[in-house]
Amino acid sequence: MLNKTTIDQWRVFATIIETGSFSNASKLLFKSQPALSSTIKNLESITGKKLFTLEGRRAVPSPFALQLLPLAKTFLAEANLLEQTACQPSEQANKTLALAIDTLYPPERLAQAIDIFTQRHPYTNLKIYETTLSLAKEMLEDNRVSAIISSLALASHTSAPIATISKHLVAAHSHPLAQMDNVELQDLSNYCQVILTDLGSRTNLSTGLLPGRHKIATSNVSSSANLVRQGVGFAWLPEAVIDDKTMARVQLDGYATREVLLQYTYHPSHKEIELLVELKELLQ
Repeated sequence: MLNKTTIDQWRVFATIIETGSFSNASKLLFKSQPALSSTIKNLESITGKKLFTLEGRRAVPSPFALQLLPLAKTFLAEANLLEQTACQPSEQANKTLALAIDTLYPPERLAQAIDIFTQRHPYTNLKIYETTLSLAKEMLEDNRVSAIISSLALASHTSAPIATISKHLVAAHSHPLAQMDNVELQDLSNYCQVILTDLGSRTNLSTGLLPGRHKIATSNVSSSANLVRQGVGFAWLPEAVIDDKTMARVQLDGYATREVLLQYTYHPSHKEIELLVELKELLQ
């Protein structure tokens, strides 16, 4: 059975409710008021229910109309998405950008940037790889990703500072280091240190590695934070994952805080250069 209503009818319906009057909707839709009235009368005839009552210049929606509004808005949004995707040139449809992002980059900032980008470009897919140390650089060198956020840059690529991450020395409240008033560097050698392992295959970097007792290496910041929270060891962690309820900031003169500059790097001749630059601006 064919649908009896049209996209245009539901667009008029939703616009009248959102603007509050036929007059305002007329200006927004560039249609005459008689044309809008005719559209609503046809829609009321199809549904068999009253949709609006006029009170002066105001168009007051009926309870039934208010019930239909969320469904109408969803329908219109999906129709707009279909139109955008269908009207994209074939070479632009279903594009994929791959990003390698250092685990130190704040996850909330990443989520916000991705949310805005995907709303602007619903036909573009994103692949996000969580990396540590040299892996992101290797992935860009091997053309496995379009851009990276890393503390390491490539001379042949374009780089721009994206974030400065402060890492703080922390331990669980129950850890001996948290109970000490004056911690010295040599005191750390008596306890287990939690570090980030280098996931790259061509370079073996370490981050904040100290001599002393055994180390536990993890592949991401969240895992390191969990180990610290459980009292397994101490670590330098970024502010984004420090939980002051379960972790204490260890006071170590001159060494308690470290800063890491993360850079956004991409190839200047990449075919999707405009999208990569837009992503950079959203991530900054």
